Amino acid sequence: MPHRDPFEAYVEYLENESEYNDVQLAMEQSLYKFSGGRIGDGISEIHDEQKEAFTGLINQLSIHASELSQEIPGIEGFIKEYGEAMKGKFKVTLDETERLMKENIPDDKNWSGIKDFRNSVGIGPKELNNIEPPDVLKKIWEKFKVLPPYNKIDIGIEEFFGVTTNPIYPDRPYFNHQKVTGIYNMLNTLGYYPDSKVHKERRFVASLSDTSHASMASFCNILFSRDEYFVKKVQAAYEFLGIPTLVDHVVSRDA
Repeated sequence: MPHRDPFEAYVEYLENESEYNDVQLAMEQSLYKFSGGRIGDGISEIHDEQKEAFTGLINQLSIHASELSQEIPGIEGFIKEYGEAMKGKFKVTLDETERLMKENIPDDKNWSGIKDFRNSVGIGPKELNNIEPPDVLKKIWEKFKVLPPYNKIDIGIEEFFGVTTNPIYPDRPYFNHQKVTGIYNMLNTLGYYPDSKVHKERRFVASLSDTSHASMASFCNILFSRDEYFVKKVQAAYEFLGIPTLVDHVVSRDA
């Protein structure tokens, strides 16, 4: 395997990163809207931004394919055809999602999915933050499984926390670090030591960063954090998944 200067590779990564940032940021807006952000913007506006960003990504891929056409004959035509098909599927998916959401959201411009969910089940941080280890997720599930709609459908704790199958690629393996992301987000939604003020962009971005840290730390031996709420959620997720990483809450004497 050829060796390469890591600094050179990192510089190349930074140069190419902007090509995908638009799509990533656009897709994050759906979760931000669910978290209570983007007040005044409807679902259709967000979906239009996502379609535009996805089209930009496909166009960028076409440019790269054109640059490779001499080395790989036929690649340009293939990418163009495949790109058009993907744009069509993406549009159909978003349009159907938007239709279903608007059927159930009276005022999508001022909607907060998290607030609506907690109001509908009558459970939030006040009830969940009293839960202590062990078996935190099991104790949370005991509270929800007797409430509608969960008491009327055939699901278990794994389905409730979304750890049965990969939500994006159901036919692929679903690894623990991916499951951590799902559980962490679900705990935030339910209200178990939730991240605060996620309707504000700065706090929303910080919450996304915490989710990534929780996922990546599942490969480590020890995770230290001064954020008690972060530690509580990570400990609950790792306990349920049997991840042996030690999670330690650091308390600063000067804080």
